[in-house]
Amino acid sequence: MPETTPRGLTRLAFGGDYNPEQWPESVWDEDVRLMREAGVTMVSVGIFSWALLEPEPGAYDFGWLDRILALLHENGIRVDLGTPTVVPPAWFYRAHPDALPT
Repeated sequence: MPETTPRGLTRLAFGGDYNPEQWPESVWDEDVRLMREAGVTMVSVGIFSWALLEPEPGAYDFGWLDRILALLHENGIRVDLGTPTVVPPAWFYRAHPDALPT
């Protein structure tokens, strides 16, 4: 559902790609504060995070993702959750060498 203004007009989402997994968690609060100050209403997350989300085949860790999604939600910033297939982890290429670009 699109966000609306007090007059009922549709508000265009404003934001960009956010890669919190590439930064210490200690800066996330400041990141989100600065996003709010800039008027950011939506960010995409998870695009480059496959190796962190699944460090070994079948072993998943969503803890950091849960924490950043909660922080963004608490601050009224919507999320476009990306599929992290753009950068597969090293174990994937070891198991599937035919998937390497030629």
